[in-house]
Amino acid sequence: MLAIVENHWQDAHFDAFQEGLLSFTAALTDYKIYLLTIRSNMDVLTGLPGRRVLDESFDHQLRNTEPLNLYLMLLDIDRFKLVNDTYGHLIGDVVLRTLATYLASWTRDYETVYRYGGEEFIIIVKVR
Repeated sequence: MLAIVENHWQDAHFDAFQEGLLSFTAALTDYKIYLLTIRSNMDVLTGLPGRRVLDESFDHQLRNTEPLNLYLMLLDIDRFKLVNDTYGHLIGDVVLRTLATYLASWTRDYETVYRYGGEEFIIIVKVR
């Protein structure tokens, strides 16, 4: 009789452990999917929306905005390679992050700054 009770107790605890493990695994999977989504949409270095978000949102904005009320500004830092070659990539990254911070703070709520790639930034401006 004691063996049956011990066996039942072990099975019940093992089932609870399995359920907890499955729940943890599901939560971890959801979190990893969330991180992948964030990383695929945001530029890791600057924290700005990236090229993929620009491609999706600009098409949508073009369809839903009156002609001549939507502008795209391209900012490209000339000879930025010289900064990286002279001071190193860590300093180059600091420069890009600082520029991204300033650009984001200078834009209005209805304007968006994107990091297009390398040392290129795009600002979408809507006329109100």
